[in-house]
Amino acid sequence: MTIPNAITILRILLVPPFVIYLLRGQYAGALIIFAVAGISDLIDGYIARRFRQQSKIGAFIDPLADKLLAGTAFVLLATEKIIPDWLAVIVISREVVIVGGLYLLSLLGAQITIAPSQTGKLNTAVQLSTVCLCLLASVESLGIPAGFDRFLEVLFLVTAVTTVISGFQYLRRGLRMVP
Repeated sequence: MTIPNAITILRILLVPPFVIYLLRGQYAGALIIFAVAGISDLIDGYIARRFRQQSKIGAFIDPLADKLLAGTAFVLLATEKIIPDWLAVIVISREVVIVGGLYLLSLLGAQITIAPSQTGKLNTAVQLSTVCLCLLASVESLGIPAGFDRFLEVLFLVTAVTTVISGFQYLRRGLRMVP
């Protein structure tokens, strides 16, 4: 097993404790776990590219880990009324379309290449930042400055736009793979 794959598996294993902290309203702990998971995403990608440790399993489990972590975060933050429910629906819908499309392509016998687009990478960064900043704003002891709510509203719109745009890019890419 490569180091990047081990780091990705660690990221997947961080999801349950993140969920527990979030459900208990322990936002500082949830933030720390989520931040560690987000940073691990950068580290495993860097190591894989720098030391040529990219693998087929890594190309599959890395985006799976991202989807699992972000999807879980958006759903739970929406149920906690920390982010708008419409944003969680957009994020989850994109993931369902991508995963469903990959499944359909595999059923059709298409030659599937899993590679993130630049917009997809940007979207992941924006989504992770949105979750981190929402968790940060939820830590009562920090005393978030006035006007931060307005900043978050703008960030929600940016997140929605990058999510939709990257979703359409992946959809278009998938349609080109149909045999």
